[in-house]
Amino acid sequence: MGSLALTAGAGYVAYDSSKKAQKYNEQVQDQKIKAANAQALDAERLGQIERQERRQQTRMQLATQQVGFGAQNVETTGTALDILGDTAIFGEIDENRITANAERKAFGYKYEAWGAEADKRLGAFKGKNDRTGILLTTGSSLFGGVAGGFNSGAFGAGSKGAAATTQFAPMSYGSGVTGPR
Repeated sequence: MGSLALTAGAGYVAYDSSKKAQKYNEQVQDQKIKAANAQALDAERLGQIERQERRQQTRMQLATQQVGFGAQNVETTGTALDILGDTAIFGEIDENRITANAERKAFGYKYEAWGAEADKRLGAFKGKNDRTGILLTTGSSLFGGVAGGFNSGAFGAGSKGAAATTQFAPMSYGSGVTGPR
């Protein structure tokens, strides 16, 4: 009788521990998701700031070049115009590179968040399956203990109880399947 209580208690402890472990794992994954999403947002914002700074540098470079041409009495046609155009184009290329790098970095963080969400869902699935296994194992052990108690007479049925008198012998059902007799 004491072993049945011990089996039931062990089953409860295992079930409860599994449930607490799942909850802890979900909390950890939630924090990872929050951190990764915050890093992604930060990467996007820093990319925007860096792009704006590069745009300002290009504008200042163009203004400096125009002032230089004006101070030297150079018309902004021909070669001078080509220089200004090149400066503007290379500035825009840099802005696009900055944006692409920021987007790639943000995507990496978002991917981490998606991975943490998948880990969280897998942990929940695994936790539920573990607890189902614990319930089945504990129930089977308890059933076996009760049946053994009846067979041994521990519960007052004696060794001549119904379970003790059942005999198993091969019996054909016509298709080769055998069962109790």
